[in-house]
Amino acid sequence: MALQLTDDAATRAKIIEVLTGLQRFAPEDVLVVYLAGHGEIIGNAWYLLPQDVVFSQPGILQAGISATMLRDMLVRAGPQRILVMIDSCKAGGAADVLATSMDRRVLRSIGRDTGVAILAAARRDQNATEIPRLGHGAFTYVVLEGLGGGRITADGLLAYSTSRLPSLTKSLADYMQIPVAYARGDDFQIAR
Repeated sequence: MALQLTDDAATRAKIIEVLTGLQRFAPEDVLVVYLAGHGEIIGNAWYLLPQDVVFSQPGILQAGISATMLRDMLVRAGPQRILVMIDSCKAGGAADVLATSMDRRVLRSIGRDTGVAILAAARRDQNATEIPRLGHGAFTYVVLEGLGGGRITADGLLAYSTSRLPSLTKSLADYMQIPVAYARGDDFQIAR
């Protein structure tokens, strides 16, 4: 089952509604969350900027979705195998917050088929590169390449993306975008 919010539908309220609804899925399901949009760091906190956010510090603090909020919703998700990918500027700022809570989730589930993987498009101090001739951001391009064939696992996609993205952005944009990857627990299949 695919749940998708794009363009005008990607409001704060709808994103929170969809992420909160992930509780209803079964533990044996595999959950893949792909967030693409603008990201910003204010103070020490990373924020996803929904479509309806006002791009100012007060607007982001009021209507942005912080990594802490995202973490709290994902920790309650039903599936025991979760891959989170974030294609935004400074997305590495979300990875540490998500990884800490996901560590606790995996440790609570010892003995079960549990795995968590996080892939962020760029370090917390980097912008995510948009390369118009690719048709979308470099991170999305690399992820789609990585999903291109065979049995794809979360660990395999992380390894491919962390190797491929810096070389692609260096060759096409003369800018080395470094993704942030984290994995804990069992590897799991995400595509065939």
